[in-house]
Amino acid sequence: MTIREKLDAYDFFDESIMKLGFKKYLRDFEIIAYLHSHETRGYYSYLFKGAVDVNYKCVLSSSGFSLDDKNINFAAWEKDPEGYMWVDYASAYPGWRIIEDDEKTRNYSNEYRYEFTKILIETNVFKLEIIFNDVDISFMGEEAGGLSVGGE
Repeated sequence: MTIREKLDAYDFFDESIMKLGFKKYLRDFEIIAYLHSHETRGYYSYLFKGAVDVNYKCVLSSSGFSLDDKNINFAAWEKDPEGYMWVDYASAYPGWRIIEDDEKTRNYSNEYRYEFTKILIETNVFKLEIIFNDVDISFMGEEAGGLSVGGE
């Protein structure tokens, strides 16, 4: 399957992105998403293998962005609901798209002599660009080691 076919088969459009970051060996970048709408509902790992470039950007407005710790604690935030309530997931909307014909991606392919792809993932909280070689998607189950949709 191509990268696009894999991502289409397990599309996380308008789903919950629960966790993201590099694996401990620092080559691959992983996103864990909870798919509500997929025929097999549950947690999925999207392992972007050979991630040579990752760019994260917060997209919250300056009026919504807050470093006040009450905004990471619902009980405290509920008493004084000002700013964005940092929850344990981001909504993958408008979702992802492959960036075709990208000069930076071509340069990495030429330099490292592997084929690379660039994906843009947009959520209600962040935009994420990843330049990577391949993606592996695996089902983790209905529950995934302490992760919960909407939990603390």
